Amino acid sequence: MRPLTLFLSILVLAGCTSLPPMPPEDAPIAQCPVCRHDRDLACLNVVKEKSTPRLTYQGRSYFFCSEGCREKCAHTPAKFIQP
Repeated sequence: MRPLTLFLSILVLAGCTSLPPMPPEDAPIAQCPVCRHDRDLACLNVVKEKSTPRLTYQGRSYFFCSEGCREKCAHTPAKFIQP
């Protein structure tokens, strides 16, 4: 009886978790230059929002999946951003 109760409790708790909301279909999308360079497809596409890390390089804005990628690009932008 105890294993069944444990299993049902885990099942109920798993059902209570939620995924983050999906962006709208027409949300503006950019590609993280660092992930593109490193061929990291897991976080390549990012939604352009006010909170999205960005860097302006040669008058153009670039968006990143994380602050870490933004910092990496800021140190050597020519390595990650091709004209």
